[in-house]
Amino acid sequence: FLFLTIPETWLPDGLGINCLLHFVIGCTFGNIEYARIIKKSGKACTVLVGIAEQLAAIHNKPHTLVKVCDYLPGSYFYLCKILFNFWGDSIIEKLSKQQTPDVVCYSLGICRVDDGQNYCHLFPEPKIGMARATEKSRLKTKVQPFFHWSLVQSLSSPCDLPGIRRVCDSLNLFKKNLNPSVDLDKDKHSTIQVLRGSVWRGMDCNDFDDAVYPGRKPLKEDIETDSNCNGIYGIDTDSGYPYETSLCEGTDQRGIIYIGDSVGAHFHIPSEWITPAEITPGIFEHISFILANEFDWPHLSFATGYMDSNWPQARSKVDSLYWRLHTRNRCNHRDYQNLSFNGANSSTILHCIKSISRSRTTDYPAIVFYASMGNDVCLSYMESPADWITKEKFKQNVVRTLEELDEILPKDSHVILVGLVNGSFIYPSMAHRIHPIGQLRGDVAYSDIYKWLNCMQIGPCFGWMNDNSTWRNATTKKAQELTNVLQDLSLTYSAQSFKLYFLENPISKVIKTWEENGGEKWQLLEPVDSLHPAQEAQPLLTNILWEELESRYPEVLGKENLNNAKIEQLFGEQNGH
Repeated sequence: FLFLTIPETWLPDGLGINCLLHFVIGCTFGNIEYARIIKKSGKACTVLVGIAEQLAAIHNKPHTLVKVCDYLPGSYFYLCKILFNFWGDSIIEKLSKQQTPDVVCYSLGICRVDDGQNYCHLFPEPKIGMARATEKSRLKTKVQPFFHWSLVQSLSSPCDLPGIRRVCDSLNLFKKNLNPSVDLDKDKHSTIQVLRGSVWRGMDCNDFDDAVYPGRKPLKEDIETDSNCNGIYGIDTDSGYPYETSLCEGTDQRGIIYIGDSVGAHFHIPSEWITPAEITPGIFEHISFILANEFDWPHLSFATGYMDSNWPQARSKVDSLYWRLHTRNRCNHRDYQNLSFNGANSSTILHCIKSISRSRTTDYPAIVFYASMGNDVCLSYMESPADWITKEKFKQNVVRTLEELDEILPKDSHVILVGLVNGSFIYPSMAHRIHPIGQLRGDVAYSDIYKWLNCMQIGPCFGWMNDNSTWRNATTKKAQELTNVLQDLSLTYSAQSFKLYFLENPISKVIKTWEENGGEKWQLLEPVDSLHPAQEAQPLLTNILWEELESRYPEVLGKENLNNAKIEQLFGEQNGH
C-alpha cells in the first residue's frame, strides 16, 4: 500500500518498484499463506474481470486483456503484470468460452461461498445457474497450484501474514488519528498534500516550528514572520502598526473544522475507471494522489474545498463553507480542517477528536460541524432492525464528542449538529438505470449492483440500497429518529467553550433546488456508488448550508472584514495554499 501511494519522486530510482516486486514474489513463493490475500481480493474480482472482458470485447481481441496493464502508470503497471502472469491465461481461456466474470472469479477461487450462502452474481446469471456453471468451469481450471481454490477455503486476513501485521496496525492507527503522515514538527499540519496533508487541513508554512500553524493567534503580532500561515505579516510603514493588528484585529477571526463521514470527505471513484469505453491511456494519471487520499476529494468538497480542478476525473469550480468564510474575512486564510473519514459513525468519530488542531489558549475560535450523515443507519449488511444503534447509545456517543470538544475548543466557538440524510430517494431514482460497468451491453443496472453488494455483504447502505421497500422505509424512520436526538441535544446541552446549534440535512433542499432548475435526482449522485453526492451537488450543499447559517445564526459566521480589499492588494492570494 505504502509503495503504491507514495509518489515515486520521493524514493530513490527503482526503490518502490523493487520493494514491491520482492514483497509480492517473496510472499507468493515463500509462504503459502499469501493465498489469504486472494480471499480478500475476491470482493473486487468480478468488477475487474468484467472491465477487462469488456475492454477485450471493444478491441475484438481476447488477448488484448494483457494491454489493460499498459494503461497504468509506474508501480501499478508492474503489479498488474505480476498478477496477470498468475491469472491471465486462465481468465482469457474462460472468457473466450463465454463464461461470465462472476463464474471466472468463483472457479478460480478468488471469490468463495461460505456454508449456507448463495453464489452472488453481478452480471446476468448463467442459464444452468451459478453453482453448476462454477463447478463445470473449475474442473478444467489451469492455474498455479498455490492459487488453487482449495487452498483458499480456510484462509482469512492478509494482516495475519508474517511482517504485514505492523503495516496493518500502522494503517489502523493512521485511520483513527487522522493526523498528517508527514508532519516534522508534530503540530498536526503538513507541507505536502497527500496522506492527510494540506488537502485535508491548512498547509503549514514552517514545518520545523510547532508554534507556527494555521488558526493560531499571531506571535509577536507577526512583525517578522507569519506565525499563523495566513500570509499576513510585517509592519504598515504609513501607520506604524503591524499588518496583523491593523488588518485583522477585532475582525472576528475563526476557522472551520468539519467532522464527518465520506460525504464530508467527498468520496468519489472516477466513473471513467470502470466504464470500459472510457478507459484510455492517461486516465489513471493521478492514481497515486487519488489512492493516497482514500478516494476522497476534500479540496473540492462543499465543506473545505479551496481550489479549482480541471482534472478529467473531477472538474470543479471552488465553492465551499471554508472558501466563503475565507472570502468573508481574508484573515481566516488556511484555517480549515476536514476530519471526515470513510465509514465514520457516531462511535468511531470519538477516536478522531484528538486529531483536532486547536488550543484553548493560543488559537482563534472555530466553527465545528458535526455531521455523521449516514453510517449510523447505513450498514454493509443487516439481519434485523436490532443491528442498528439505539437512540440512547447514539445520544451517548454524541454527548461524549461534545464533552471532548468542550475541553479542546477556544472560548466563543460554535458547534453545529447536522441531521442525518434521508436517502429514501436513492433506490427509486437509480434502480432501473444502467450502471457504468454495464454500459457496453446494457446488462447491469443499479438494482443488480445493489443485489450483488448486499449478497456479498459489502454494500455501503444495505437499508436504502435495497429492493425491499420495508427495509428502505425502516431506514428512513431510523435516520429521522437519530436526527431528532441531535435536534433535542441542540436545545438542552450546555457547554463552556461553545454555543450549540442544529441544522437539518441539506440534501432534501438540494434536490428541490436541482429539480426546480430542470435537473433529475440521479444526476446528483456519484455514478459509481450512487450513494454519495456528486461533484455537481457540492456547490448546492455549500449554498444551502451557508444560507441557513446567514439567516438563522449569523453570529456563527462573524462579520465581514472591511479590510479585505487592502489585504488582497498587499498580499495577493496570501502565498497560496
